[in-house]
Amino acid sequence: MQKLTFTKQSILVSFWDETSEKWIDRNIADTSLPITWYLPYEVHIEKNVTLRDIINMLTPYSEQLNFVFLAYLNGVQVEDLFIELLSRPAEPHNLKIDAICLLWMGKVKPLPDIDDPQIYTFSALLALEIIDEEDDGSEDELHSIYDITVDQLLDTSIVIDDFLEYYDDDKHDDALFSGIIDWKFFDFIRTLLSELVLYSFTTDIIKKSDLNTDPIGPAELFEHLDKLDKFFKDEPTDLD
Repeated sequence: MQKLTFTKQSILVSFWDETSEKWIDRNIADTSLPITWYLPYEVHIEKNVTLRDIINMLTPYSEQLNFVFLAYLNGVQVEDLFIELLSRPAEPHNLKIDAICLLWMGKVKPLPDIDDPQIYTFSALLALEIIDEEDDGSEDELHSIYDITVDQLLDTSIVIDDFLEYYDDDKHDDALFSGIIDWKFFDFIRTLLSELVLYSFTTDIIKKSDLNTDPIGPAELFEHLDKLDKFFKDEPTDLD
């Protein structure tokens, strides 16, 4: 078993040791493997970690993330996205936000003349307002991240919600079924980058008209592949 954990200072990769029956933690900054090696790992976030913390820890891996998550970046480079977000000043707040949530959502859509419906699962980044801390959470409100300021988005604790509910697309009544789903590192990064890009477009932090990103050429692609090849041929894996 392996997992990744975001702390305030580092990203830890953990391996379950059968002999000692405990997790063995290592800082991924101390390993030689590319960050893409960890994409299938389950992700956890410690208490009080913010998006600003996560962005700062992911910044050294911007080049690798650009290649893997090209389809989710809408022409924006990861390093440019992070720089623009981190450089924004604080603004007056219109909403009280208690947490930034990564969550899964599901819907069931009946199809005409077909017995089995279609099932859709998608992830999102939303802002959570806790209405009553002593309540069961049923009165809490989720807000679009487009309704909050960039400093609220970056400096509010981020949490992972692994409870997934599926609703009928037409009726919107009680959940048809539900369960627990893991957050893999790939889905975690994909959701963060795509949501942050759309947030930057919507709030004019980045203007689409200013983008001048050329397609990745063969030379850049093969250079990237050569670097990845070096990790596995010339460098130790650091996983022993």
